[in-house]
Amino acid sequence: MKINGKIISTRRKELGLTQQELAEGICNQATISVLETKNACDSMKILGEICQRLKLTFDDVLEKSFDEKLRALLAKVIDLTSEFKFQEAYQLLEGISDVEEIENSDLKAEVYYNFGNINLVGFHEIDKALYYFYEVSTMNVTQVMIKSLAINSIGVCYAQKGEWEFARGHFDKSLQLIEENPDFVTKNVSKIFYNVAKFYSSLGDFSRAVALCDQGLELYKQFKSTSYLDFLYYEKAFNLQHLDEEKAKKYFALSAGIAEFNDNQFIIDTINSGQVNHLEG
Repeated sequence: MKINGKIISTRRKELGLTQQELAEGICNQATISVLETKNACDSMKILGEICQRLKLTFDDVLEKSFDEKLRALLAKVIDLTSEFKFQEAYQLLEGISDVEEIENSDLKAEVYYNFGNINLVGFHEIDKALYYFYEVSTMNVTQVMIKSLAINSIGVCYAQKGEWEFARGHFDKSLQLIEENPDFVTKNVSKIFYNVAKFYSSLGDFSRAVALCDQGLELYKQFKSTSYLDFLYYEKAFNLQHLDEEKAKKYFALSAGIAEFNDNQFIIDTINSGQVNHLEG
């Protein structure tokens, strides 16, 4: 198996151990030398004991493929974005040497989508965001959800530009992709329904907005996650204010509870202020 020997060597030195001291009772010194210089180990038992002595995990020392490293980086980008740390997230993406050279089309699409999302939500650079979202919308991907998210986000861009018919067309197309590909639905579906509901709400169609929120919530039941759920409940409550104020209170409370769990101070502060408005998602 392929090992990142540099991590083992660095930790050993941090702990003030020689190769012989690290090997004691586990293996011989030559095995440690091979681990550190040739990045190889034939025994999971030996590697496990070495990791235990160095207070490392297998995940720390096993060499990852480019795709695995990229997935880990994208997970960090998503976490930072959810915490509104857009500049840090963008810097991580900029660290990818050449996006065009990424062979995995799904991962390339995710990189472009995240560039677009940060430009749109974090920096309010609509035209830059549109470039990245259009790139994703034309790519041949197996994960339909990322394409639906990109098309949905194009709708958001056009809505912000006040180009309502272009926005409506892209919002409807993003929903159509979900309807046609139910097996590919992920927890990100809540963001799509949130954006479309917010669009129809801005047009004064509050009943349709609530119905869209309910569709998203119904699909979302299969996921054991609260990611973005606070936004979807907030949007339902926002629209219910125009239809049934008592019900609206219930969903504002649900949104606030989930927001507290998600450490989403943005929604909590908005609800507590009493100045409830459309939120940027």
